[in-house]
Amino acid sequence: MEALLAYLPEDRARALARRVALADRARSAALFADISGFTPLTEALTQALGRRAGIEALTEQINTVYAALTAA
Repeated sequence: MEALLAYLPEDRARALARRVALADRARSAALFADISGFTPLTEALTQALGRRAGIEALTEQINTVYAALTAA
């Protein structure tokens, strides 16, 4: 369940944790983003840093991009 919380808005997660009834409808938005060059970037990072460290570096890069997108 904890892994799914990353995909749930914070207010919804708090309400569920407190067992507060949620409205049957809400306004929201979804972000779909395609990162150009994702596969070559993944391959380069895993080759340069190793599988585990490469994926961790990739995750940091993705989080940086999404943070900038969602801040806007």
